[in-house]
Amino acid sequence: MSMLDVRGLESGYGGSRVLRGIDLAVAEGESVALLGRNGMGKTTLLKTLMGLLPATKGEIRFAGRRLDGRRPEQIARAGIAFVPQGREIFADLSVEENLLLGAMGRGGLGAAVPQAIYARFPILAERRHQRGGTLSGGQQQQLAIGRALAGKPRLLLLDEPSEGLQPSIVIEVAEALKREAAEEGLTLITVEQNVDLALRVATRCLFIENGGIVAEAASAELRRDASVLHRHLAI
Repeated sequence: MSMLDVRGLESGYGGSRVLRGIDLAVAEGESVALLGRNGMGKTTLLKTLMGLLPATKGEIRFAGRRLDGRRPEQIARAGIAFVPQGREIFADLSVEENLLLGAMGRGGLGAAVPQAIYARFPILAERRHQRGGTLSGGQQQQLAIGRALAGKPRLLLLDEPSEGLQPSIVIEVAEALKREAAEEGLTLITVEQNVDLALRVATRCLFIENGGIVAEAASAELRRDASVLHRHLAI
């Protein structure tokens, strides 16, 4: 059975329907990238999975448990974490305080930052007493990911993790995510415009158009033949 199983999912904003019958299955430990042009429903899908937008139709099952209709904090406690576009760290809190909030967001973990987070992102250990808002863009992205990982999720949702980052930092972020997935068995779903990062992190790519999944391909296949990328992304 899949860790995440989505069937006939519909969602949107107000009276506007964006997702139009999404079917999606993700295995435990799998890394999936959601690709597509802007406005096709990728971010809407992540927000609906996290409970930030209500599902108007269909169902979401995580580890066999029905999650559609649950509040975001209930979904977080079930083992799903979300790193939104723009990071949304707490600028006036220290690095350590941001990470503590991530740990405290999932019940039963205690009020301590897991040392594995500092091992994975050494710059956060070095600057643990520095205010989050004074970090560089790349450091803030590491903090946002670290805060999500501090809750020890089983599934991590990432929305445009490379946005605004230098190419060298994008590679660092990609490698950190790959190590986390490999060493901790973390399942990843990443929305990403940066195709290089998507292919580095994900083993499978899904293409979304007009609120539905229209194609999928293994990352290795896309590296050999970019015709699917050209067809769905117009690159």
